[in-house]
Amino acid sequence: MTRRKDLLSREPVPDIEGLSAPDTRRRARAVRSLCPCRGDWNTYGEHLQELKALQKDPEGLVRLNAVHVARDAFVGEIQEERRARSAEAAERRDRALSDRVRQARWRAAARRR
Repeated sequence: MTRRKDLLSREPVPDIEGLSAPDTRRRARAVRSLCPCRGDWNTYGEHLQELKALQKDPEGLVRLNAVHVARDAFVGEIQEERRARSAEAAERRDRALSDRVRQARWRAAARRR
């Protein structure tokens, strides 16, 4: 019996051929295999047009998974932007703090004179 831990530790393998499979479940699994939450942003980007087209698939399960993938990508991009802004803000705070420390030291030295 395969353990959940073993399944989660495996590298996700995208099912590119499954995107055009006649079987609804295989198409849905193939769409979900391209989700950036499961692995590679590059693979997602390479198949973005196909994923957008599958958002209009006649089968609801495929559409649902395609919309999920688009939503996860959108949320992931927002999170990346927030992390970048947060890092920039932290850097600005550090610079401002070091400027204040320098000024305080300068004032203290000036008072001692």
